[in-house]
Amino acid sequence: GFDFNKTGSYIVNSEGSKIFTESKNYWLSFTVEVVNKKGLIIPIRYSLARSNLAKMPRYNELKSLCESCIEDAFAIKDAPSMANGVYPAILDPENTGVIFHEAIGHSLEGDSLQGDPESYEEEREKSTVFEDKIGDIIMPTNISVYDDPTRADLPGYYHIDDEGVKSEKVVLVREGKLENFLHSRQSAGYMKLHSNGHARAQKDKTPKPRMSNIFVESSDTYSVGDLEEKMKQYCVENKIPFGLIMEKASSGFTLPEDAYFATFPVHIFKVFPNNKKRERISGVYIVG
Repeated sequence: GFDFNKTGSYIVNSEGSKIFTESKNYWLSFTVEVVNKKGLIIPIRYSLARSNLAKMPRYNELKSLCESCIEDAFAIKDAPSMANGVYPAILDPENTGVIFHEAIGHSLEGDSLQGDPESYEEEREKSTVFEDKIGDIIMPTNISVYDDPTRADLPGYYHIDDEGVKSEKVVLVREGKLENFLHSRQSAGYMKLHSNGHARAQKDKTPKPRMSNIFVESSDTYSVGDLEEKMKQYCVENKIPFGLIMEKASSGFTLPEDAYFATFPVHIFKVFPNNKKRERISGVYIVG
């Protein structure tokens, strides 16, 4: 499917603000489905969002992507499944981003501290995962996380939020320490702060604090090859038969009030300590 959405927004408020913003979004998606030996449908989905039509794939690139997805679908169809367990794993940037979006991002949207009966989908219960944790170390100190709607090259870009506040980059976690939440005017007022420009509205709904473009950075960087060698060494030292490599994510969801999330990687491979060969498996998803 191919969708184009052009939106014009007018914001007028009692402060005298008169703002017009316009956005263009192009969305391309397709799904390949195969049926495995157990009769289960295995879907492989590909989607791409851009704000500039010139950056969308041309025919030859799109044809190559479709052919690649068909090959992947048949490879996954015949791949064996594996038992539940805890395994050392290497996640590509896409899976890492989805995990942080679900496990961290939604819980750091300011209305999560209050509960929100006007939530987009269903009633949002109060989440206490990060309540009163500003200034605390909540993850390894080599990790920083920020949300940046000012990046015009990315689909989550916007200049002015849906309450007329200029967007800004917000550091959520700096070197493992929780620094901030994403705020609308309402959620910021609840915490006696000012909005940091993250209020977003769906159609005629009330604007709520929501993520835009979320980034995860580490002060320790390694190549994929180095990470794979480190994982193999870890497996040997801990007498673990194999580790996992996960590439491309299909989706995820979270229940912040229950401190629960799940994400669904597409390509999962077993990596053995003394063997360069990878073995594809299927039916794996991540819970936490």
